[in-house]
Amino acid sequence: MGMDDPLPLAPAAQILAGLLILILGRRLFWIFVGVVGFFFGLQFGTNFFAGMAEWLLLLLSLLTGLICGALAVLLQRIAVAIAGGFAGGMLAFRLAPLAGLHTPEGQWAAFIAGGLLAAVLLSVLFDPALIFLSAVTGALMIAEALPLDEMIEPLVLVILLVLGVAAQIRLGSAQRIRRV
Repeated sequence: MGMDDPLPLAPAAQILAGLLILILGRRLFWIFVGVVGFFFGLQFGTNFFAGMAEWLLLLLSLLTGLICGALAVLLQRIAVAIAGGFAGGMLAFRLAPLAGLHTPEGQWAAFIAGGLLAAVLLSVLFDPALIFLSAVTGALMIAEALPLDEMIEPLVLVILLVLGVAAQIRLGSAQRIRRV
């Protein structure tokens, strides 16, 4: 199973997790980190442990997500930077073919570059980068789970991204107003 193959997960569960991250990624950053950990474990587990029983792969991915979520609570900035690095890397990996990087080496180079860039952005610009990366991750999860035409998927992705960023900014503003 390659990185482009669908994940062994029900589309409804992927859409629900994507919606949570899309809308509440900043407010519930530990869920963002946990879900990224889960999908990272699921994505790479399918590549490195081909032939593993699906239930065991899901269990190990869930455990990875729970550990990542717990670490996020304990080590907030570090865990979010690491999760952001993985999210940025997975995004760059997925977009690498669009940039002409079709070889595994090129895609892995994109993963590393995207991961480093995202981790640095999250370290320097914590709130805006967390909002953007969680919205991108949620939008990707939702768009990949929907049976969309190749021509429509980028448009849906952009619309979801804009809605997610706007929702998170609005929720953040509402929370700051209530504190005053």
